[in-house]
Amino acid sequence: MSDALYGLIGALAGSAITAATAYAGPLHLQRRALAEARQEAARARQREEDAREAARLREAEQARTVEQRQDEERRRAERAEAFMRLTRIRSTTREWDALLHRYEQDLTWRRSPSVENFDQEMEQVARDARAAVDEAAHDGVRVPQGPGSPSYHPPGWHEPLEPEVIAATAALAAATSVVREHLLADEAPSPERLTELRQSLAKAENARHALNSFLMDLVERNTLAQPPT
Repeated sequence: MSDALYGLIGALAGSAITAATAYAGPLHLQRRALAEARQEAARARQREEDAREAARLREAEQARTVEQRQDEERRRAERAEAFMRLTRIRSTTREWDALLHRYEQDLTWRRSPSVENFDQEMEQVARDARAAVDEAAHDGVRVPQGPGSPSYHPPGWHEPLEPEVIAATAALAAATSVVREHLLADEAPSPERLTELRQSLAKAENARHALNSFLMDLVERNTLAQPPT
């Protein structure tokens, strides 16, 4: 083979290599640029997803904070309402006791109060006191009952009252009956009868003091109760 032919073949090979290099170079750069663009797009999507997740977490935390604040406000309002209901029992039983002592003074000073007025006034104060107890039924003045308890009542039945509530209302009712008996006698009570009357009032007052201590303990428990965590 002549030198001229070898030269031609070498020239053609060099041209092919040059052409291939010229084509492959930009193609490699294009592929690398495309890969980098895809990676950047993936990173951008990840950043967007991270941003959405962060926003969702912030919103959830804000919602949780608002809910906790609302729960605390609700518990505070419930404690305030319980306080008012419990103190109303104290005030109504005090009014009942004060009215009994007023009639006792009338009898002591040989006044003649009307039995009809007595009945009307006593009916009102007794009704107020019992209504106050009923309103505070879920604030601790009733004994909690449940299935398995010997004194369990089916749903809808009134649960039994705490002993302090029973003792105070029963003593006030008993003193009311004693005062009314003296009024019905329509005569000045004897010293013995006055002593009996005062003993009945003293028993009612002692029971009311025990009730007040019990109510104040309930008030403290309702007021200082910590919200559950």
